[in-house]
Amino acid sequence: MTPADVPAPSLGVPPAARWLLPALTLILALLAAGQVVVLVPRCVAYSRRLGVPPPASLDLLLDIPEWLALAAALAVGGLAFWHRRSVTRSALLVTVAAAVNVALQLATWDALATTASRLQ
Repeated sequence: MTPADVPAPSLGVPPAARWLLPALTLILALLAAGQVVVLVPRCVAYSRRLGVPPPASLDLLLDIPEWLALAAALAVGGLAFWHRRSVTRSALLVTVAAAVNVALQLATWDALATTASRLQ
């Protein structure tokens, strides 16, 4: 192996950050998949049990197949580990995974609030 083949380390970036960001991305992506697979169907069942039609946002999320949500989470996690040498790309993937989680949480809480307001 020649010195030209050895990748240059990122300046000012600790080596732990190159593994922490992809791991955090994988955790957040799997959390988002878990929300789609577990939380959304439970909210829809809760809404239907109360006799209220579920909001359209939950119906759209319910149409996503479980295998597709898990495959997307693993693909994002794999992409993060593939780009682990680039801190900016890893940070971008963490930001996207966090934004997806926030969007899913907001959709779920909005659906629960809508269900509760329709009961009154």
